[in-house]
Amino acid sequence: MNDRLFFSLPFFFVACLGGVVMFASPANAQEYLEPDFSHPLFSRMDLALPPTEHSSLVVALVELAKQEELDPAIKSGALAFAFTLAPENWDVIEANFFLRNGIKFSGFSRPRAKDEVLSELTRLMPKIEAADGTLSTKASVLMRQLVDSTGFPSVAPDQDPAMDGEQPGEAMAPENFPREFATVGGVFLDETRVNASLSAIEKRWDVLASSMKPMKVSASVREFGSIGSSITVVKGQQPPELASAMHEMVKMFSLRNVAIPSGNRIDLSFGEGYSQIDGPSSVLACALLVDALVNDVALDPQFAPLGDLNADGSIQPIYFIRDRILATQPAEGDSGINLVAIPEKNASRLGDLLLTEGVDPIFQTQIFTVKTFEEAKALAVSPNGRDADLQESIELFAEVQDVLRGSNPEALLSNQQVRERLTRVLELAPNHVSAKLLLLRGSNRHPRKLTLAGSLDQMLHAYVFLDRGRSPKYETLQEAITTLGKARSAFDPRSLEWLDSINQYNSTKRRESLNLSSAQRSELRGQIAQALNRVELEYQKLMSDPDAREALMR
Repeated sequence: MNDRLFFSLPFFFVACLGGVVMFASPANAQEYLEPDFSHPLFSRMDLALPPTEHSSLVVALVELAKQEELDPAIKSGALAFAFTLAPENWDVIEANFFLRNGIKFSGFSRPRAKDEVLSELTRLMPKIEAADGTLSTKASVLMRQLVDSTGFPSVAPDQDPAMDGEQPGEAMAPENFPREFATVGGVFLDETRVNASLSAIEKRWDVLASSMKPMKVSASVREFGSIGSSITVVKGQQPPELASAMHEMVKMFSLRNVAIPSGNRIDLSFGEGYSQIDGPSSVLACALLVDALVNDVALDPQFAPLGDLNADGSIQPIYFIRDRILATQPAEGDSGINLVAIPEKNASRLGDLLLTEGVDPIFQTQIFTVKTFEEAKALAVSPNGRDADLQESIELFAEVQDVLRGSNPEALLSNQQVRERLTRVLELAPNHVSAKLLLLRGSNRHPRKLTLAGSLDQMLHAYVFLDRGRSPKYETLQEAITTLGKARSAFDPRSLEWLDSINQYNSTKRRESLNLSSAQRSELRGQIAQALNRVELEYQKLMSDPDAREALMR
């Protein structure tokens, strides 16, 4: 048998996210620390093992905890896992009692041989991973970390427990990774500028364009252990949405029978870190990086893939596409990104950009829409590896960019030569959405209505000006309110009640400048608080509407 590993759920590949507790502690730890049995490691209902395998796993974990030469932290971890599975099992309780009181295991409680214990855990490992229904396969990850931390050899050189009677597919992993490092672009929240907010409205404000930052996403390979492989996010937070999306990524590779050399770990790093609020927005980039390492694909580091990913390879929408595009603009400095792919379902947000910011964000960065992993991969590869038509479309649009940057871009969009170039770009790459929108703008057929998300963002700038006295979009309060009045016909109808509450708040707040008596001023404070409360309530009402929430993703 070989010691190669396949991306397949019954086998050992696990999306191992950073932040999962490691069982191992420094080797010089001397005292056994009783686990906190009041906090299970996971819900035992989520590890759906057959009764016989469930019992075998509990027994093996107890036997592992009895091994004298193991670090006490490993023993504690083994019993914590066993107690999570079987909180009323007497052997677990007894082993903990012996360890806590320093009693030597002897007689009927004498431990099995360590090799026998590790062999049993190795046998059970693929069954655990196949049955693990916890978020991001947490139980599987914890079990692998526990076994690997023992330092015992857990697989014989001529044995591959992952196979377990299965036959591998045609795709075979090389003995070593053909590529050990890969990088692409990304646009994520600059978390140092995201403040803890007291209201849902302020939270949305904190993640607008001023908080977005372009950065590099990279992947590298290092040794992991004698069996298994993992993917680990080594920098930043791991929100539950990211954990779940990474699990979908693993399933996608499994369905494609993509192989990875065992005994290695892929470390994913997000520039200056990854934000809790970014959710699953990086998973498409992560999948492209893993694929590049395994299949020896050279990627374009100036390409930024933005999107969530399903197991079938379909790309799903993410939040704040408008703001991520704005963050890539050369006007903000050299972002290192000149090509962006967004989920097709997010394309309507680019119409918002055109209406509110003009043509600059549309032509400064080349924007494509993608529906599948394969479409994203076609864009992600280095220029000399791209399809000839696709690369020609990119080069043609770059020529258009040079022309538009020279003078008035709005006027030039009606120029015949510019339109011919843009038309040719679309012929070569129908998903080049920048070219499509510029052609529509040049013929005055561009979108006239804002999406719900675009409407809320416009209103939010005015509301924040009211509340904080500043906004990057407006210089004066009068400008903010006047703009909202003129733009009312362009707003999504679902947003108008919130707009009315903002206008009412503005009218009430402006009365502060009047010469009022103490009683009148006290009454006004109550009215302002009431108007402000209505702003919050109307926003919450909108956010609680399932149709509105779904629309905000588009």
